[in-house]
Amino acid sequence: AWNGSTWSGCDYGFRSTQTPRDAQGRSDYNYCGNREIGASARTEADISGLTMTSVVIERMRTFPGEDSGVPYAQWGPDNLDLLGTATFPVGSRLYDQLTTPSQAAPVYIPASPVTTWGTEAAAGGDARNNDTLPCVAAFNGAITPFNVGTLEQLRTVNTGSPCTVNPGTDASGSSLDPNLWWSASSVSMGSVEGAVVPPTGTGGYFTTTANLRVAFTGGGNAVSYYSCLVRSSNGGARSCTSIGSGSYVIETLGDARVMSFSNLPALAQRLDNRRVFVERGGTVYVGYQAWTGITRSTRRMNLTAANAIFGTLGLAPLAPGRCCDRDLGGLTALQGSVSARPSAYSPSACAQHGRYAHPHPRPVGLFRCAAALARSTAG
Repeated sequence: AWNGSTWSGCDYGFRSTQTPRDAQGRSDYNYCGNREIGASARTEADISGLTMTSVVIERMRTFPGEDSGVPYAQWGPDNLDLLGTATFPVGSRLYDQLTTPSQAAPVYIPASPVTTWGTEAAAGGDARNNDTLPCVAAFNGAITPFNVGTLEQLRTVNTGSPCTVNPGTDASGSSLDPNLWWSASSVSMGSVEGAVVPPTGTGGYFTTTANLRVAFTGGGNAVSYYSCLVRSSNGGARSCTSIGSGSYVIETLGDARVMSFSNLPALAQRLDNRRVFVERGGTVYVGYQAWTGITRSTRRMNLTAANAIFGTLGLAPLAPGRCCDRDLGGLTALQGSVSARPSAYSPSACAQHGRYAHPHPRPVGLFRCAAALARSTAG
């Protein structure tokens, strides 16, 4: 992250700061050395002795909105019978929190370079009767993607020209016709789960996730935004729909250059962070920056309640001060993750980086963790 003077990491064990909460539950925080600065206000409710099923149905699934792109209405295991008649132990709490970041720094993910199949594959085209087009080789996996080196190259290889391939069918369902593949000519800005209904007649070919993508389609610094279907089997972007236009700017910060975007579509507001791309050391990386001036409302459990749910579902307990990807035994691959910090930072960040758990107990956001991992328990 850019801390104002240099690029620095937020290694495991890094101590962020937070003021003691006042009588109204208000507190100021500085996360990871100026990565995010803001204020939060929290209220709590005692759920000791209540059945887990009743809390999930009456308190979690009725809470408005979503967390990390997952609606609260989907909180917890699909099969509530897994919770049986279990009750929460003494000391279990629900926290309702309002968090408002006032400053946020750009962050990039060293393990996530942006890749491309090259300019020729990005040119797309109608390959239904011409399988010699370069985009077909990329579509079929005959071309190995490579890292994007500069922000100028990022622009060149993402011009919004889809590759039209023959309709496909597999055991899960069927594609649309025409079958438009966008992965080689646009770049992802994030995904929102449960945001789309798969088209009629496609079965399970597509997920219910909307993939927000951007392409550099106009002159100058103009961009176009798209909402794309996601193929279930490989996560590829298909049949994108234009949802707006905007522009980009490039800023030099230290030895890096940062590309950010303006006039983002409404779908982007459902992401925990806004996308940026960072060029540093000859590679372009996926990055993000927290929203500022926007108050987010979350409902979460404290550690006692969280571990009670985990225990009932047969999952390993959470251990404060340890990387959440270790605590969950690699199950973060199932999109389960934990937010152990007091503000509205994305729970998925722990799955991405595995080092954001605070070294002391905090309210635990079980959103993707409980939702995804409990579903895996249910088969």
